[in-house]
Amino acid sequence: MRPLARLHPRWRAPSHATRNDVALLRQAFLPEAKLWFVGQSGKLGHLTQQDWYRSVSANAGRTERVNARIVSVDITNDVAMVKVVEEWPAERYTDYLSLVRAAGGWKIVDKVFTTERR
Repeated sequence: MRPLARLHPRWRAPSHATRNDVALLRQAFLPEAKLWFVGQSGKLGHLTQQDWYRSVSANAGRTERVNARIVSVDITNDVAMVKVVEEWPAERYTDYLSLVRAAGGWKIVDKVFTTERR
């Protein structure tokens, strides 16, 4: 779990987080990474990093209470799959992150997630 905790501070200190910190997200994700989800219509959707950053930047720097935890980690050599659950006041996100370790260290190459209203 150590490699992932280094990627994003909110996974080290789960009781509080600054939500939508685009600079931290850029450090954790490869620029080519995509975010995959099933939309309200039931259709598969995806966002590029740039689309995602634009959508979250409206709330940049806003601090909220969050319970974020790494649920599981499976590492084989230079690849890993990580499950992260983040419980925000209004919703819970369950993320499945694919990571690779290259010359620059561990990076998230893709994210598949689901959201539940609380």
